[in-house]
Amino acid sequence: LNTVIASANLPIVNANVLDATTKENMFNPYSIITKTFLDATGKTVDLKIGITGIVPPQIMAWDKANLEGKVTVMDSVQAVENIIPKMRQAEADIVLVLAHTGIGDNVYEVGEENVGYQIASLKGVDAVVTGHSHAEFPSGTGTGFYEKYEGVDGKAGLIKGTPVTMAGKYGDHLGIIDLNLTYTNGKWSVNRDKNHAEIRKIDTKSTVANPDILALAKKVHEGT
Repeated sequence: LNTVIASANLPIVNANVLDATTKENMFNPYSIITKTFLDATGKTVDLKIGITGIVPPQIMAWDKANLEGKVTVMDSVQAVENIIPKMRQAEADIVLVLAHTGIGDNVYEVGEENVGYQIASLKGVDAVVTGHSHAEFPSGTGTGFYEKYEGVDGKAGLIKGTPVTMAGKYGDHLGIIDLNLTYTNGKWSVNRDKNHAEIRKIDTKSTVANPDILALAKKVHEGT
């Protein structure tokens, strides 16, 4: 994992995997990306997007042989809850959570695997990208599996007012989140009643695999 990360050339964020000895975060717990826009008067304004992420505590069971004694894993919800104030202190205008977890249900148990519902319900979280249980959200029709739970809007793609996506499996959907923001007197605010999330199905008409991808994977695929 360390070798892959070192060669990935992209930022990694994780708030709930800790060094077993030092109890410090193994990775950057969050990152802040600054985007620059022009307002209605042509003035330049900056938006600071805070991004954090979590993995299921169950990695300690699935990868016990590699992880035991090296890392510990915090409860996902508690980890996000703890990091939000630090992100705000670092001047994050909005908080996005990349949550390697399913949406789960509306009953919370510390340490459970699928807690997207609970993360989306946290105060200070503005958007959540979930993925783990190979399911889809939102349905866009109001007839989806998760809409039986309180505060879930499958048409607007909201959980407790927070836009959430879970884009299926194997790259078969693209998740889209639209955040409605207002910039007033030097401060950004999120208009939660105007947010929207959706998933779009990738073209399924073609059965032809990309030859470049097949070539990249050939050696490892055949070895496996």
